[in-house]
Amino acid sequence: MKAYQHVTYGSAKHLQLENVARPTPGAGEVVIEVRVVSINPLDWRTMMANPALIRISKGLLRPKKTILGADVAGVIVEVGAGVDDVAVGDRVVGELDTGGFAEFVCTTVARIVKIPENVSFEHAAALPVAGLTAIQGLQDHGNIQSGERVLINGASGGVGTYALQLAKYYGATVDAVCSGRNSKLVKGLGAAAVFDYTKEDYTKHGQRYDLIYDAVGNRSAQDHVRCLNDGGRCVVAGFTTMGRLASVVLAAKRISRTTGKTIKTFVAKPNHDDLVALLHLLSTDQIVSIIERTYTFDQIPEALDYGATKRTRGKLVVVY
Repeated sequence: MKAYQHVTYGSAKHLQLENVARPTPGAGEVVIEVRVVSINPLDWRTMMANPALIRISKGLLRPKKTILGADVAGVIVEVGAGVDDVAVGDRVVGELDTGGFAEFVCTTVARIVKIPENVSFEHAAALPVAGLTAIQGLQDHGNIQSGERVLINGASGGVGTYALQLAKYYGATVDAVCSGRNSKLVKGLGAAAVFDYTKEDYTKHGQRYDLIYDAVGNRSAQDHVRCLNDGGRCVVAGFTTMGRLASVVLAAKRISRTTGKTIKTFVAKPNHDDLVALLHLLSTDQIVSIIERTYTFDQIPEALDYGATKRTRGKLVVVY
């Protein structure tokens, strides 16, 4: 099978398209013929070792795992022993550790979910990493409640577009921060007010929020505190630099102790039930996947390079 090999850290020009052995499923595993993958910051950050601390878990001198790609949608073509929840021919989507930038991928049944009949491979593949980051940040870490006022920083990106829609679904009034070119998009997704960060500083408008969901990580802890109501919460799901992330983490305990307001950082985890819930919302048109660009398999390096510009509106998908 063809696969993009990630054998050294650097830009997408270092990826190597090669013929490699097709995987064989073990007990509790399936082989998926990949139809669509989506591009995530996880992919290009790992590819570039940006930040350098990625090397600690991914390989100090060279990558431990050579095929990137976490969001995968496709058709099961082979099952291992003990697999009875899914079968050959099932359309599935999953959030994997790696391996999606190949014609076939092997994974455990726990990491995949059947795709509803009325959901396309493209819209399903866009969902896992970004959708799980959004739903876990709002529910598990943000404790979002109906009737609250919520701010989404980075509302036009992959995570942000899902977070905005989910916050609306939970009954919140949602304000959004994005560039002016994306204001029409986020208003269409239900934002009550939109702040163009290229022209105005949302922390200086005097509006206070019960919950801030920061998908960018470009503001200080003090900025967040100024914008929170008493007892308010802020969840930081992204970062611009490790220094910025570290400063927020270090300030969080002091802020909680002295102000009663909460700031959390988190990394989303694979969760079967969460992915099932997201797919249900997608299949019933209560959320949509926003896809800016579609690429072919041969254009994976180009898609990664564009993702690394951090200018993506919604998601990028690759159709095989």
